[in-house]
Amino acid sequence: MNRATPAGRTRGITWQQLCAHAASLPGVEQGSCYGTPALYVRKRFLARLKEDGETVAINAVELLEQAWRRAAPKRLVLAYVSSRGVRRRRPARG
Repeated sequence: MNRATPAGRTRGITWQQLCAHAASLPGVEQGSCYGTPALYVRKRFLARLKEDGETVAINAVELLEQAWRRAAPKRLVLAYVSSRGVRRRRPARG
């Protein structure tokens, strides 16, 4: 997760630092996903450290959906992939 910048400094944080920050949030628990360390919020996937030990996969779909719903609720259309190809649906208003 740390990358060198032109000045020779690193940017980003380590997985341990991310876990420490996440532990301060309500409902965050540590677990595993695909055999790698992961974070969950109320048993729903939040993030995981990928197999390379540096990359983090983050589930931001719900956060983006909430932001889009506030910005343009009538224009939000979600696409998802099913066994029959790409489907589109309007989410239920919540």
